[in-house]
Amino acid sequence: MDKWIGVFFVLLSIVLIVLSQQMPEPAHMSPFASPGMLPTIIASILLVLGLVLTVKNLPKSSKDYKSVKPDWPKLKEIFSNGRTNTNESMRIVTAFIIIALYVFLLGRINYYLLTTIFLTMFMLAFKATSWYKVILISVVFSVVVGQAFTRLFLIPLP
Repeated sequence: MDKWIGVFFVLLSIVLIVLSQQMPEPAHMSPFASPGMLPTIIASILLVLGLVLTVKNLPKSSKDYKSVKPDWPKLKEIFSNGRTNTNESMRIVTAFIIIALYVFLLGRINYYLLTTIFLTMFMLAFKATSWYKVILISVVFSVVVGQAFTRLFLIPLP
């Protein structure tokens, strides 16, 4: 299954690269600030990751083709069981609430402050690492991404 998901992402990224290269480029702008630059970079990353996923999941021999079958009884047991891991469910709800708050507040609060708070809350909620490393990562990431967008890509942030 992962092989086909990888193939899908490879095809999708090729389409995205072609479409982003067709975007008009204003003559007065830096090549890094052209409208198609960021979509091309993101689609290129998606292409590489799709290729990795596809190649990683190719069968090693012809015997592997026969062994790649879904375990239908196990899947049926998982989905018909009706039991969910409450810890995992709470993590999903927590992630959804934090992301929804970020999206709602973006544009109302300074980008650097909001992104730092968002990343800090997210990493603390999921116990990513110690609190001081979380704050350091959040601040550095917010500043680097913010400066890349405003200075390199010439995209103003809220």
